[in-house]
Amino acid sequence: MYKETSTWVDMQIEYKNSLQSIRKVKKHRKNTGNFIDVVDCELAATMENDLATSVKEMKQRALQEYKAVSAEDIINPAYGLTKRQKEITLLRIEFSCKEIAEWLKIDISTVYRIHETSINKIMKVKQQEKKNENAFVGLSKSQQEIYKHYIDGLKQKEIAERLDVSVNTIKTQLKRIKQKIQNVGGDKTIQIS
Repeated sequence: MYKETSTWVDMQIEYKNSLQSIRKVKKHRKNTGNFIDVVDCELAATMENDLATSVKEMKQRALQEYKAVSAEDIINPAYGLTKRQKEITLLRIEFSCKEIAEWLKIDISTVYRIHETSINKIMKVKQQEKKNENAFVGLSKSQQEIYKHYIDGLKQKEIAERLDVSVNTIKTQLKRIKQKIQNVGGDKTIQIS
């Protein structure tokens, strides 16, 4: 399931996404009266409890274990870590908070707090990235391109000009995109004007 180089942060995000998927299944199948759906909901409830526990454990491991996050993630500017956060989190890959505190001559609780803030920032961005990946489920390549332009803030006319199609084509495709995203449990508040 996981590549050999998965970090605790990556695994926590995967478990969290699985938990969200289980919750969606339960929500869609409860109260249907169908025997199979009732059984599926009972199984999903058991899985939900186990996954919720695992998500909490993975978060703790991400904060406490060595190699909780990769060096590539730490230095990636997309995560917005400060120079100090990068320094401490990079050291935390191999060393304890106590060792880092001694070397940097700062309090151990400060090291832990900075590391925790870094991990939380990385998790938040990775979770959002994963959510954005899922937004494209079921969209054709042309719909994905239209949607990327749209969420980047381009107006329908600008998208039409870039893709060399009519504005009506863009309007139609945006309506279809909205339906598809909502059908896979995406953002119910997507505004397409």
